Amino acid sequence: MKFLFSFFRVLLALGLALLIQSNLNAQCPDIQVIELLDVPGFAQTDDLVVCGKSDTLAFLLFIEEPGNISGTQMTLDFEPGMRYAGFELTHYDATTSISVVNPDPDKPRFLLDGITEGVYVAYIGVESTCEADINGFDYEVDIEFNYVFEDTLGNFSVCKTEETPIRTYNSIIKTPVINFQSTANLTINSLGSERCTNVVISQDGISSFIEEFEFEVTNLDLTQQLRLNSVRANGINIPYTYDAANLSLLTTVPGSVFPGNTNNSP
Repeated sequence: MKFLFSFFRVLLALGLALLIQSNLNAQCPDIQVIELLDVPGFAQTDDLVVCGKSDTLAFLLFIEEPGNISGTQMTLDFEPGMRYAGFELTHYDATTSISVVNPDPDKPRFLLDGITEGVYVAYIGVESTCEADINGFDYEVDIEFNYVFEDTLGNFSVCKTEETPIRTYNSIIKTPVINFQSTANLTINSLGSERCTNVVISQDGISSFIEEFEFEVTNLDLTQQLRLNSVRANGINIPYTYDAANLSLLTTVPGSVFPGNTNNSP
């Protein structure tokens, strides 16, 4: 019994030694991340507008050490005002793939496959929310990787690394600016006649755009002798709601009326 017990302890110690040696031999390599901004042939992050439609982040991922990685999960951590837009894909989809594991818009997590089997370029949908503040935040994207690394000797390591690409998106995020060019005063001299007033609005944010905007009129009393016949944008009737308690009118001006603008792309 003493011999068997001693033999078991030797085998256990040998197993632990081999495990420790395996972990020592298989060091975790960093997953390198390069943002493919201004690189021809790949999707570009060039249409990121506050309160606007989604755009695409393009990341080239690779390791510099020989070996293979598998079971890779990538978590992106966005600053307030920037979030995951609900889509992802890879540029070389024949040999690589990506799928969302946790679609949290502020901290999404993805499963990646094929990083060490070819060139891996991941596209992540992103959008800039109405709360974005390019003066209050440095819009970087912190990335965390969890994966298993196998070196050329067959040793395995469970790895966790973090990466923050050097690029900030503050200069890329564009902010629309709505200005009133004219707000003529309207005087009604007699009851029973229809009068119109025109309000000229412009979007003056550099390289930015809007897809729609809300327009509100306050202190508008339609409960007495004044009646509103219509609200129009570029000559097109648009729906509105009137709150008699607050004496306010609210309407959404849709992008479908924008082609009638004097300058269709300010």
